[in-house]
Formats: sequence, structure tokens, C-alpha cells
Amino acid sequence: MLDERLSLCARFVTEGGKVCDVGTDHAYLVAHLLSSGKSVSAIACDIADGPLLSARTTIEKNNLCDKAEVIKSDGLDNISPEGITDVVIAGMGGELISDIVLRTEWLKNDVNLVLQPMTKPEILRESLIKNGYEIIKEECASDKNHAYTVICFKYKGIHKENVSLKEKWLGKICDNKNPHNIAYAELFLSKENKIINGMKQSDDTKYIEEHEKIAKVFEDFLKGR
Repeated sequence: MLDERLSLCARFVTEGGKVCDVGTDHAYLVAHLLSSGKSVSAIACDIADGPLLSARTTIEKNNLCDKAEVIKSDGLDNISPEGITDVVIAGMGGELISDIVLRTEWLKNDVNLVLQPMTKPEILRESLIKNGYEIIKEECASDKNHAYTVICFKYKGIHKENVSLKEKWLGKICDNKNPHNIAYAELFLSKENKIINGMKQSDDTKYIEEHEKIAKVFEDFLKGR
């Protein structure tokens, strides 16, 4: 049983393809995609031996050894692109995810990227958009006091020099009736307001205007409910 965050990642994977799950941990996502028939084959990869052992255990337990490979790899460095339609990178920081994507040239060959940053989603969006990737769709998942975004990217070759604040901070989160999207926007608005209030109290207002503009992106989104 996947949590809401990984369930959303699974929904963004294309039907009938070969998926590579980077930083697979226990390979729960891989097992779900193969067992449900959403993916026909998969690679579960991780940089550490512990998660790889857990991944093998999950795959064996679910009788998926004929459909899944377990590979030790730093990001996608040891992964052959042959047949891969989807790459999922979930549970890492936005900067690390960006680094993995930008150093992997074969991802430009119409590969569907399903990216779930735990931190710095704004850096991930801006970096990939500037380097020719386009957000195809984006949605949020929330659980208790946490809210996450899952972003589907594809390489289109259009390099944008100027990424708007809305693109950087909200991407393509557009359904302001979705409770998970609302939770995400409220979380980020709260963070920005804390920064702004802290600056006002310390009289360090050098960047206050910048943070007020970011806060307005989330305020405008929430106003339309």
C-alpha cells in the first residue's frame, strides 16, 4: 500500500512502459507499478547497499524478479537508457534531483520524468525550465503537517532565461479546489510570512520585498478558491 505521495507519483507514470525508480529505497513504488500492470518492466536503483537489499527483498516477495532489475547507481550514472519510458526520482532535495537530471543526457529523448522534491521545489523548477525542460503537469499530496508536489517534466528544448515567480514557486499547480494543492500553498505561504515577520522584527528588511512577492503568488492562488 503506497502513501499519498508515492501514489501520486504512480499516477504520473505512463501506461505500459519501463520505469526506472531512482533512490528506490524499499522498491514499494516499483512493486506497485509492476503488480498493478501500470508498468511492464522496471529498474530499481539506489546508491546504498541497504536500500538495494530491501528492494531485492520486496521484489522477490512479490514474485517480480522476471520484471525488475536492482542496480547500484549514483543517480542514473550506471543505468542504460534502453527501453526506459519513465524515470521517477522521489524523496530527494530539489537541488540533487536537478543535478541528476541535468547530467543525464539521454533523458532528453522523450523520457517522462516524475519528480517529487522533498525540499527546494522552486530551485528544481527554475533549473529545469532554464535548461529546456517543460512542466507537463503538477499536483500535490499532503499528509498531516507535510505537503509535497509531484512534477511531470519532459525535455522540449526551449530554454527560458527568465522564469516567472509563479512558474518558479507554483509551477503548474492550478486546481485551487484540490485540498492537497491548498495545503501545499498554505504551507509555503506560512513559511514566507514567518520569514517576512522575522525580518520586520530584526529590522533586516533587505530582502523583504522579494519575500512579499513570493507570498503574493500563494495568496493569489488561495484567493481564487
